[in-house]
Amino acid sequence: MPGIKFISDTSCDIPPDLLEKYEIDMVPFLISLDGETYYKEYVELSVKEFYRRLRTQDAYPKTSLPPVQDFFDVFKKYHDLGHEIICFNLTSKFSASYQSAVNAKNIMLENYPGASISVVDSEQASIGQGMLILESCRMRENGLTSAQIIENVEKLKQNSCIYLTVDSLTYLQKGGRIGKANALLGSLLSVKPIIAVRDGELIPCGKIRGRAKAEAEVLRLFDRDVKENKDKYRCYVISSDLPDKAAEFSEEAVKTGGYEIERCYDIGITIGAHIGPTVLGIGYIMKYEYL
Repeated sequence: MPGIKFISDTSCDIPPDLLEKYEIDMVPFLISLDGETYYKEYVELSVKEFYRRLRTQDAYPKTSLPPVQDFFDVFKKYHDLGHEIICFNLTSKFSASYQSAVNAKNIMLENYPGASISVVDSEQASIGQGMLILESCRMRENGLTSAQIIENVEKLKQNSCIYLTVDSLTYLQKGGRIGKANALLGSLLSVKPIIAVRDGELIPCGKIRGRAKAEAEVLRLFDRDVKENKDKYRCYVISSDLPDKAAEFSEEAVKTGGYEIERCYDIGITIGAHIGPTVLGIGYIMKYEYL
């Protein structure tokens, strides 16, 4: 039955069960581990295999944005079925995926002037982008129109954030995505950077000596933002190939702050390629009802 169809590039890191539940379609990024052969994320290279190779090979992955044709093909498929289309993309400050989708939309409109296609710069990454989509799915379930959903999404962007720590900024530096976090570069042993993902950028929040203290600082910053209105937010933990550590971190957030952690999410290949296999963080997004 025609309705609102959500599409995203694969940087959103929404797990398969939720993709299926909400019927979200994805357009894959391309990943290379040798600088020559490119694989479609999830389709030709699994997250598990990616992190295995990242840990065992001396390689810094490269990514390539989804081609315009790939977005066009998906847009046409759902337009032909009568759907209104809303496509979410990785922050334009990290990637040209957003522009690729905009180009595909413009080609669609040249050929199908009546097509209903909206392209959204998420101004987020990983499951921060995914949470915008999942909140949009809840809006759709509650009968909001495409225009109402997009209006709320623009507000939700200003009410979401991820705080994280990572053992090294090497992957970000190699991949050219370090941005303002360049201020955190240093060679002091055991010093861990603290970073916020907000407004489409990596924002430096400090450096802490020791992983345990860095994780505590991530929780402190999160708690500072959310504690006065915790019922108004959906909260989640993210990690890159650290499931046991993520579970412990989630338990600590519940124990120390009384937070209801929705889920521990895995960072996928596109984001993992640029930030590495040691990320641990916590994020939030406001429930749309409280906008």
